[in-house]
Amino acid sequence: MNEEKSEILPALKLSYHHLPPELKRCFAYCALFPKDYEFDKLQLVYFWMAEGLLQETKKDKLIEDVGSQYFDELLARSFFQQSSAYASRFVMHDLFNDLAMSVAGDKCLRMDDELQEISVKVRHLSFKGRMYETYPRFNFLDKVQKLRTFLPLPVETPFNYLSQRILLHLFANSYCLRVLSLNGYAIYELPDSIGDLRHLRYLGLAGTRLRWLPKSVCTLINLQVLILSGCSRLTKLPTSMENLVKLRYLDISHTCNLHEMPQGIAQLTSLRTLTKMTASKNNGMSLKELGNLSFLQGNISIEELQNVVNVKEATEARLMDKPSLNRISLKWSAGFDDPRNKILELNVLNALKPHKNLSTLEIKYYGGENFSNWIEDSAFLKLARISFKNCKNCTTLPPLGQLPLLRDLSIRGIDQVKVIGPEFYGNRGHGELPFPSLINLTFSGMSNWEEWVGIGGVIQLPKLCSLIITDCSKLVSLPNLLLPSLRDINASGCNEVVLNHMQNLKSLTSIQLSRIVGLTSIIKAFEQFPFTLKSVTVGECHNLETLWPGDSTARNLVDLQHVDIGSCPKLFSLQEIDVLPDLRRLYIRNCEALKLLPNKISCLENLSIENCPLLRTMMKLQDCSPSLDYLNITHVNLNLANLLGSGSNYQSLTDLRIKSCDGLELFPNGGLPTPNLKRLWIRECQHLKSLPDRMDLLSSLSSLWISKCQHLKSLPDRMDLLSSLDVSSCASLMELFPQENIPPNLSSLQIRNCGKLKPPGEWGLHKLTSLNHFTFGGCPELVSFTNNADEEHCVLPPSLTILSLDDLPNLETLSKGFQSLTILQELNIYRCPKLEALPMGDYLEKLLSLHIRGCPLLEKRCLKNKGDYWPIIADIPDVQIDSRSIYYPCP
Repeated sequence: MNEEKSEILPALKLSYHHLPPELKRCFAYCALFPKDYEFDKLQLVYFWMAEGLLQETKKDKLIEDVGSQYFDELLARSFFQQSSAYASRFVMHDLFNDLAMSVAGDKCLRMDDELQEISVKVRHLSFKGRMYETYPRFNFLDKVQKLRTFLPLPVETPFNYLSQRILLHLFANSYCLRVLSLNGYAIYELPDSIGDLRHLRYLGLAGTRLRWLPKSVCTLINLQVLILSGCSRLTKLPTSMENLVKLRYLDISHTCNLHEMPQGIAQLTSLRTLTKMTASKNNGMSLKELGNLSFLQGNISIEELQNVVNVKEATEARLMDKPSLNRISLKWSAGFDDPRNKILELNVLNALKPHKNLSTLEIKYYGGENFSNWIEDSAFLKLARISFKNCKNCTTLPPLGQLPLLRDLSIRGIDQVKVIGPEFYGNRGHGELPFPSLINLTFSGMSNWEEWVGIGGVIQLPKLCSLIITDCSKLVSLPNLLLPSLRDINASGCNEVVLNHMQNLKSLTSIQLSRIVGLTSIIKAFEQFPFTLKSVTVGECHNLETLWPGDSTARNLVDLQHVDIGSCPKLFSLQEIDVLPDLRRLYIRNCEALKLLPNKISCLENLSIENCPLLRTMMKLQDCSPSLDYLNITHVNLNLANLLGSGSNYQSLTDLRIKSCDGLELFPNGGLPTPNLKRLWIRECQHLKSLPDRMDLLSSLSSLWISKCQHLKSLPDRMDLLSSLDVSSCASLMELFPQENIPPNLSSLQIRNCGKLKPPGEWGLHKLTSLNHFTFGGCPELVSFTNNADEEHCVLPPSLTILSLDDLPNLETLSKGFQSLTILQELNIYRCPKLEALPMGDYLEKLLSLHIRGCPLLEKRCLKNKGDYWPIIADIPDVQIDSRSIYYPCP
C-alpha cells in the first residue's frame, strides 16, 4: 500500500471501529466486490440476509427492512457511495474497498484471473465470470468444504458457459453453501444433488436455459431467495413448492413459457415478492389463492386472466389489501379471433382493484369494452406510470388527466377508439390543466382514432418531454398542442396534420419522422419550426421532396449535428444542407431519385450513403478532411478520386467502407490519402481489379475485409501492421500473400470461397506467432489438411485459440500435427461430411467450445454417453452438435 493509503487507512479503520458489530459484519462481506464494482442495494441485502448477518429486532419489522436500514447507515457514513452512472447502484471508494479486504481477512476471497493460494479458511468466494468456466479453475473446492458463498460477478452476468463437472463438484463438496449464484450460465439441467445443499438460502438462476427444476430443489427448506428471471425456456416449477416454507423472494419475471404454477405457492405465507402469477385453468394455482399471500410487496404480473371464469376468484385475490404491492401488470390472452366475454372480463378487472399505494399499472390484452372505474379514482395519488396495450375491444379511455402524479402514459393497440375528448381529461379544479406531471406520452396502433378534442381547441402539456405517435393513420382532427418542454418527437404512420398542430416547441432537440402521409418538406410540417434541433431522422416518407426549401432555414439550425434520411423515393436534392454550420453526422440510404448533394460540409465526422443509384456527383470532402472519421459508400456510382480529391490528407479518417459500387475499378493513383486509416472494408465491387497502391504507407491499418470482388486477383504486399484479414468469395484471387510477405502481426485470418488459392498448407501460416483465430472454408478440392503429405507437420501455428472449418465437402483427414495446437480454445467444424476424426487427441478436453454441424461421422462419435469421444469432451463447457447443446435434456 502506498504512503498516502497508509496514512488514510488508520482514519478509516477508526470509522470502522466505531461501527456497531452488525454493521461491521455486513461491511466486511463487501470485500467480495472488486474495486469500482457497482452493486444493487436490494441484491446486497439479500446476500446479508442469506448469510445471517441481519438481526431481527421487532416482530413487526421485516428482515428486508432491517437490511435496508443497515445499508442506509453505511451509506450515510460514506462506506458506500452512489454510482455516478446509475442512480440505483452503489460503489465503494477504493480506500474503503481496501479496508473491507483488510478486515475480512482470509474469510473472503476475491479470485482474480491469476492462480493463487486458496486458504482452507475461506468462507465467501467471488470471482470475475468468464465466458467459459472450466473445472481446473475450481478444483480447489474440495479443500474449502465450509464455503458459504459462491458468487460470480457481475451478478447480472451476460450469457456464459459452465462445465457440468463444476456443478457436480460444487454440490458434492460445499454442503455449507448459503449463497449460490449461477445467473447467466448456459445451464440446461441442474443435478439432483442440489437438494443436498440444505443450508442454501439464496439461489440465483436468472437467464439460464433451464426447462424445469429438479424435484430435489423443494428439499431446500431454508431457501429464502429464488431467482429465475429471464429463464425463457422454463415451462414448469416443482410441484412441492409448499415445502419451501422460508421462501421470501421468488422472481419468475420474463418466463414466457411458464403458463402454469403449482398450488403449493399459495401456502408460502412468508413470501414477500412474487413477480409473476399465472391463473390456472387446470390444477395449478388459481387467482383466488393469491389472497393467501398477504404480505406481497414490490411488483407482480398476473397473467392468463382469461382462465378466470368466476369473478369471486378475482375478489378473493384481495389486491386491495396488499398496500406494499405498488407495481401491477394484468394480462389476458393475446387472441381476439374468438369471441371474448366482455362483461366477465370487465367484472374481473373491477374486482382486481389494487391498494391506493399503486405507482405503476399495466393492462394487456383486456377484452372488455370499458376500463374499470377504479382506474380513474383520484385516490390513486401515487400512480405515476400507466400502460394499456392491445385492449382491442375498448371504445373509450378512462379520465387519466386528473391523476396528479402521472408521469408516463402509453396507449397502444386500442384500435376501437375513434374519439379522445373531454372524458380523457377528467374532473379538474378551476384553471387546472390535465396531466400536470406528464413527461412521456405514447399513442401507438390506434388504427381507428380519428379525432382528438381539446379544451377550447387547445391541449397544454407543460412538462411533456417525449411524444410518440405511431400508426394512427386516421387521426386528422386534433387541437393545437402546446408543448414548451418537449425534447423528442417520434411520429410514424400518421398524417402530416398531426405535426401541423404541434406548437411552442422551444425545447425540441430531436425529431424522428416515418411514413408521414403528405409530408413534402419538414419545414412545412410545423407551423412554428423548431430551430433548436440537434437531430433529424426521416424515413419512408414517399412524398418528401426536400428537407427545407432554400438555405435560409438551414442557416438558423445552428445546433443541428445529426441528419438521417432513408427510403424517401422522391427526394431529389440535399444541397440545402451545405450551410448547416455544425453538421457532424450525415446518413442517407435508399433514396432512388437523389441526384444532388451539397458541394461541401466543413465539420462532417461521419458520412454514410447507401443505395442511391442516381447519385452521380458528390461533394468533395476536402473541406471536412480534418474532421471526417467514418465514410461508408454503398451502391453509389461515383469516382472515388473525385470524392476524396487529390492533394488532400484525411488525417482523421479511420474507417472506410465501400460496397456494391460497380463503377469502382481502380483506386486513385498514389494510394489512399488516409494515413491513419484503421479499417478498410470492400464488398461486392464486381469490377474492382486491384486494391489501393502503397498500402504499406497506411501505418495504422489493422483490419481489412474483402468480399465478393470477382475480378480481384491479388492482395497488396507488405501490410506489416495488419492484425485482421477477412477475404471471401473472390473467385479470381490467385495469391493471398505476394512473395510470401505474410503480415507478421496477423491475429485473425478468415478465408472462404476463394477457389483459385493454393491450399492452406502452402501459405506458411506456421510462421505466424501471433495468429489466434483462423477460419477456412468453401474449398471442394481439399482432401487433407497437410503440407506435402507430411502428417506430423501442422500447417497452423501453435498460437491458435480459435479454429473454424466450414464447407469442405471432401475433407477426410486433419494432420496429426494439429496436436501441437495445445492452447486451442474454440473449435468449429461445419459441413465436412467425410471427416472422421477430430484433431488434437486428448488435448480436446482442454477446449472451451466445440461446435459440430453437418458432419455425420463426427457427430456419431460425440454422442452423449455413447460416442468414443464422449469421455474426452464431456467437461467442455460448450458443446453443440447440429446447433443443439449436448447438455439439453430429453423431455
